[in-house]
Amino acid sequence: MLSKFLSQRLVLYGVGAGAASLASSAEATIHYSGPVEFSGNSIYFDLQNTVPPSTSLMVGSDDFHLQSKTTSMSGGKAGISTYGGAAVMYQTRFTPMTMSPKAYSLKLNAGTTIGASGSFTQFYSYLQDTYTGPFHSGFNQGDWSPGDRGFLGLRLTVGADTFFGWADVSLNTLTSPGTVFTLHGYAYEDVAGMSIAAGAGAIPEPSTIALLVAGAAGILALKRRKK
Repeated sequence: MLSKFLSQRLVLYGVGAGAASLASSAEATIHYSGPVEFSGNSIYFDLQNTVPPSTSLMVGSDDFHLQSKTTSMSGGKAGISTYGGAAVMYQTRFTPMTMSPKAYSLKLNAGTTIGASGSFTQFYSYLQDTYTGPFHSGFNQGDWSPGDRGFLGLRLTVGADTFFGWADVSLNTLTSPGTVFTLHGYAYEDVAGMSIAAGAGAIPEPSTIALLVAGAAGILALKRRKK
């Protein structure tokens, strides 16, 4: 059985850990947009400025662009194009018949690390293609399918510095008419070169919650002992 002194020390340690966690959270360097819920077939947004997402380009203010593309050779093509030194985390795949490589935006799960070790492209990167031309018929590629929600890994170059962030996105449909994208929120780490976890900054980390619960339980235990 624990002595009264030792049990009180353990309780105080739990309270202190919870307080330390709160202090570190207050100094967090992740900047989160807050819930956005902005939908459209063309969405422009900027990680670092307070300019809200828009369906039209604001030159000098927008870094990233979600866009639905339709051409004579393909239909329902959805992708992300970039502006101002911005890039998206991707993987390369080969299309059938022509075997030409294409960049596909990775659909990341919450907690996935976004940083210098990832592959990024500043060119147009597809979420998913549906080929309808004479050489390809109904062939789908890419991590994203209609109805999916996930994170895009983003990189932004400002001068000589590189910053990493994420965008919480839904790919709603590939058919027209229809609203193709919904942007739910985005964030970036303001320390140059530092990695960020997909979804970080939007919700408390489980470890932080656990420490706060432990601290609260410790305070209650002390009060009971005093009574």
